Amino acid sequence: MRQWYLVYTKVHKEQEAFDQLSNQGYEAFAPKIRVRKRRRGKYEWQMEAMFPRYIFIHLNDKGDNWAPIRSTRGVSNIVRFGIEPAVIADSVIEALQSFERSQLPKDKKEAHFKAGQKIAILEGPFAGFEGVFEEAKGEDRAVVLLQYAEKFTKMQISIGDLGALS
Repeated sequence: MRQWYLVYTKVHKEQEAFDQLSNQGYEAFAPKIRVRKRRRGKYEWQMEAMFPRYIFIHLNDKGDNWAPIRSTRGVSNIVRFGIEPAVIADSVIEALQSFERSQLPKDKKEAHFKAGQKIAILEGPFAGFEGVFEEAKGEDRAVVLLQYAEKFTKMQISIGDLGALS
């Protein structure tokens, strides 16, 4: 019977271990999460390992050859509880895969907004404010009119931080 097991990787080698195991014909899963990081003075979204130093592998405890796993580049060991490998329930893996799919980067939102359209700011320091979309500024910025202190103020905001109001 095939079950999911937990593999402990070397530091920052989750992707390398995943790639190497996949190349050897194993079914592996290295869940990622979308995080916002500051890089070169700008914030951007990046995909990172959800569980640093851990990935999952789908194996048959009787038929699959487990020997090459420990010597695979990037792999440190198979996680065990005593002498038994740690088994992960299928429902946990399915939930992680579903969550990971929801974290995948969204397409650019520029095409969704038209000049004069009411928008909501969903993220960033002005989250919760409403405004009016004026124009796109480059690939990832937008000029927005924000009602602030009884007057409208023009601001440039990341398009990814905006959502349409109905």
